[in-house]
Amino acid sequence: MKRSYQIGAGVLLMMVGLPGVAPAQTPASTAGATSERCANGARVLSGRCPAETFLLEVLARDGVASAMATLDELVASNEDVRRDAHGFAHAIGIEAYTGAEEVGEVFSRCTPAYQSGCYHGVIQSYFGHQIEHTGNGLDPSLINALCRTHREGNSSRWLLFQCAHGMGHGLVMVASGDLPGSLEGCDLVVEMWEREACYGGVFMENIVRATLPHHTVGRPDAGTHQHGAAAEPMDPHDHGVAGAAGGQREPFEPLRADEPLYPCSVLATRYNPACYQMQTSAILHFNGQDIPAAARVCTTAPASYREICFQSLGRDVSAQTGQDHERAIELCRSAPPDYEPWCHIGYTKNLIDITADPADGFAYCRILPPGQSKGFCYIAVGEQIWVLHESEERREALCGVAETPYVEECRYGAGLADDSPPPSVERLGAR
Repeated sequence: MKRSYQIGAGVLLMMVGLPGVAPAQTPASTAGATSERCANGARVLSGRCPAETFLLEVLARDGVASAMATLDELVASNEDVRRDAHGFAHAIGIEAYTGAEEVGEVFSRCTPAYQSGCYHGVIQSYFGHQIEHTGNGLDPSLINALCRTHREGNSSRWLLFQCAHGMGHGLVMVASGDLPGSLEGCDLVVEMWEREACYGGVFMENIVRATLPHHTVGRPDAGTHQHGAAAEPMDPHDHGVAGAAGGQREPFEPLRADEPLYPCSVLATRYNPACYQMQTSAILHFNGQDIPAAARVCTTAPASYREICFQSLGRDVSAQTGQDHERAIELCRSAPPDYEPWCHIGYTKNLIDITADPADGFAYCRILPPGQSKGFCYIAVGEQIWVLHESEERREALCGVAETPYVEECRYGAGLADDSPPPSVERLGAR
């Protein structure tokens, strides 16, 4: 049976205004993208040819693979594009879905690069089209049908996660940014694992909208379907997202500068695991990216969610360091010793979230000193392997490359071990 110490294995998303994402697994880059010109003749990245305009022109002309490869090229040459790469991948996904094809078909042309922004954009666009062109409300049957292809077909759990997580992003759009209404949409998801992934997408989009409003995605315009286009606000109650609540609710603040654990502190407990999984991105936004100060805030979270808060911190350490392992080890030491392993879990998982390659997690585990953090690092890699690969044979082979004393930790995370936890987990239970 699968065991997971982190809610929603493989929780993504370190973006939220923080520096540093690396290109991952896109086709060979289009040569010389930065010397190209937009259709209006302006040079790429000039005032009249911003990155998003150029990328969407490439998408319209050459398709998703070329647009993502061009994004790789721009990321390699421009720090501003690199910082906001998830948003640009998101825009590509939004434009790629026109409503003429099944979601799964468009999904298959995206890549995991840039925290899977292309996947999330496709789902967000899907919701916009459902409302714009069918007038249907987002009832339980529609919401649970969205990821059916990836749930019942031969897709990996990775793609199922991207679909469910992207659903959370889309529900925020449908609810015009109303956080409680968006979460109530996720409540309609039947499968618990998918529901947690949906919650995670909602909380990420909530932070993105509050901290990077210029990347907020509006309701796609019929026909033109433009990213970020001005849109008529949508009442979530009109479209079945939060129909159970009934009537108009008071506006809900997405974040509060003077309450670092808000909104987690005021929401129903069923939302808290996913909320705390993103919360340090909000904390860091308001405290000037001060990792040690954010660690101190995590120690004030309710005891049941402190480990998740420190896992969230590890994800943000990845963003802040640009995946610099030695610097990450130093910053994770900001956590109290009992919680430091969770920071390493968050960092390790994010490495694999970026590239969908367990080798990147193994490389980090190898340089950690022996002990609980190292053991938890290998469990985290194993959990990501479980998400990425259905085949037990493939999971066994991947865990086989772990350092010999920690193979069982990897196998445990990958759902391959029996019910006896490895030593690092036993030590955790004794704390």
